[in-house]
Amino acid sequence: MHRVDVEDFKGLEVVLLLSAAVIKDIFFNASREMFNISSPNTTPSGSNRKRNNSGPVIRESRSNSSPTMSGGMTPSLPARTQTNPNGPSPVNPRTQWEIDAETARLKALVEAEERERQRAEALEEQRIKQMLENEEKERRRREAEIAKETERLRKQYGRAALETGARAEAAEHAGCGATWGGGRGV
Repeated sequence: MHRVDVEDFKGLEVVLLLSAAVIKDIFFNASREMFNISSPNTTPSGSNRKRNNSGPVIRESRSNSSPTMSGGMTPSLPARTQTNPNGPSPVNPRTQWEIDAETARLKALVEAEERERQRAEALEEQRIKQMLENEEKERRRREAEIAKETERLRKQYGRAALETGARAEAAEHAGCGATWGGGRGV
């Protein structure tokens, strides 16, 4: 697969699975059922009635006639056991008890997994909440530190900056403002 450049791996996977299913059906099922092959001597159970749909017909009663293909085998259906379609088959009490016990065990297992999942979600939520609170505290601490440093710098350089700013404004308004780079003012 590494040597083949395939753009759609999922599509390739689907094609391979469907191909495997078709090959299995062809080799392991009776060819008469797969390809709707019937002997020319047999007629459908409905005699000369026309079919409405085009699905395959699988007949229960088979006649032992010669196969139509050379080397073809006449498939034999296993004897069907009579089942009770009206209700569930009777189960002995011990088997029913085992089924009930297994069902109860599986339900308890599912509930335990659900509780564990909820507990893990609660722990994760609590961890995220704690992390956000820590980030908020750190942000506030940095802002307080910045505000403190700003206030310190304002006290230290505030008057000088105000005086320098006032002089620059006055010079600008007077028209004798200096320009950077030694060029003429625009």
